[in-house]
Amino acid sequence: IWHTSCCQQCEARVGSKKYAICKVAVSPMVFDASATSKRIQLEDDDRVARCVRTGCQYAIAVGSTRYVVGVHTWEVKVHSCTTNFCMIIGVVSYPLPDGLDSARERDWYGWKSNGRRCSGELSAISTFQNGDVLKLSLDCKTNTLSVQHERKGTLDILENVVPRDGGCLRALAGLYEESQRVEFC
Repeated sequence: IWHTSCCQQCEARVGSKKYAICKVAVSPMVFDASATSKRIQLEDDDRVARCVRTGCQYAIAVGSTRYVVGVHTWEVKVHSCTTNFCMIIGVVSYPLPDGLDSARERDWYGWKSNGRRCSGELSAISTFQNGDVLKLSLDCKTNTLSVQHERKGTLDILENVVPRDGGCLRALAGLYEESQRVEFC
């Protein structure tokens, strides 16, 4: 996917009237190899994350873009999602206080494939499965993260999405079971 970021504003004049114009930056969405668990293999120019080894906790892949200000949107396509183990899609507070391979759900904001939020509450988006596309939108001014489930047409919004200790937020895929796979599409 190409994600969009509304980070800069400028003014435009038409006659005597001023208008605020948002400059939209468009760039490819990829995972950051240096911020990805050793149990994840990146493929297809780092747009796809695949779990190559099952462990006792989630293996995470972190997006390369750091979000601090503005509104950002991106889409994730779910591949190889099993019903036995959850997959997580959302954002993570970065840098992780205890290091990459000791990441805990307290650092994550998002949704699990079993229809729950990372906080454990039931989600309005219900479950997601193979082939589903999830559209995420992060608004750093209002501290909200929303997800729209394309196939079901449902929407869920998380509030108080803030990075820890002056850090930033980055896109997150948490994979638990071998061969689970997600793609920025």
